[in-house]
Amino acid sequence: RDGQQITVPWSTNARVTSSDSALQVPAVYACARLIAGIVSSLPLMVYKNLGDGQRTVDRGHRLWMVLHDQPNEVMTASEFWQAMILQLMLRGNAYAQIFRDANGDLISLWPLASDQMSVFMMDGKLVYKYKKDNKEYYLGRESVLHIKDIGTGVVGFSKLEFMSASV
Repeated sequence: RDGQQITVPWSTNARVTSSDSALQVPAVYACARLIAGIVSSLPLMVYKNLGDGQRTVDRGHRLWMVLHDQPNEVMTASEFWQAMILQLMLRGNAYAQIFRDANGDLISLWPLASDQMSVFMMDGKLVYKYKKDNKEYYLGRESVLHIKDIGTGVVGFSKLEFMSASV
């Protein structure tokens, strides 16, 4: 079905909370820091399939450098995954823009703020609209790494928005 994917609760009693204000609550900050820190320290491996169910770690693969070592020129893998996990925990979605070389191979990943992203179905295809500096950028599915929490299957539900009625 075409249209924007709804990720907010229907309740009018909910008080929307920003990620910044939520992180000012010591318990939220401590939990978010702990979970993002632990997940970002887990090894992310790239494997080569050897056939017959066998595989081996492929440190020479281009994805190894991007996913395991350095997703872009200013972030370590740990910093990148901390940012992604924090967005996922608070907003239910983590987005990164995929940059490719002339051959179409992945060369870098840059996190995008979940608060600035809208996801649409248009003509049966996913379209990502990103707002930055009063401009809108439209990205196709092939240009976005999208990690979702529970939700519609297309987008994850924002924990901040769904849980804000309980505050």
